[in-house]
Amino acid sequence: MIGHSSLVARFAELLISGIIAPAEPCGQPLSGRCQLPHVLSGGFVRIRHFGFLANRGHTAKLARCRALLAAAPPPGPAGPEPVAALMLRVTGVDIGQCPVCRVGHLRFLAVLRPGQIPALDTS
Repeated sequence: MIGHSSLVARFAELLISGIIAPAEPCGQPLSGRCQLPHVLSGGFVRIRHFGFLANRGHTAKLARCRALLAAAPPPGPAGPEPVAALMLRVTGVDIGQCPVCRVGHLRFLAVLRPGQIPALDTS
């Protein structure tokens, strides 16, 4: 097992020798802990996904895994949540409630565009 100090020292050697280019300055000191995972030695290839998670055909392979495990298919995507229900769930504020009396509920009547004068009923 390689210790943190030896990793930092090896990383510093690679920087000094010019094998690795220094990262953009981000206001934090350069350390091997954040930069070293991005560096692979020669001959190594980074493997992201393989097997049934590989990019090609992963939908069919996951369906086959579900069938072999007798698992239920995943639920379909849910429709978007209405804004009033989202605000009530997240903030606890009912935006459909009258802000003055806190008893009545607001109703949508019309959309007013800039420069549009609404017709007022004066009867």
